[in-house]
Amino acid sequence: SLLLDFVVRLNLAVVPRCPANRFITLFTCALDAATGRFEFVNAGHNPPLLFRASGECETLAGNGPPLGITTQARFPIG
Repeated sequence: SLLLDFVVRLNLAVVPRCPANRFITLFTCALDAATGRFEFVNAGHNPPLLFRASGECETLAGNGPPLGITTQARFPIG
């Protein structure tokens, strides 16, 4: 996925520049308006909330490590 590729590339760019006692949390998502498909990557951020048009609120599952810790990080797509 383009979204996952973006987060992996961003992490690879951040790791060599991030001090050992620092990291970055990130939540990013993509919506395909034509199909309604929604995907996201959560890199160490608090669990995001999705508010639907119906008023329903959903906590999104999935949590990867923060950016900047290791180049071997794996980020699940939600």
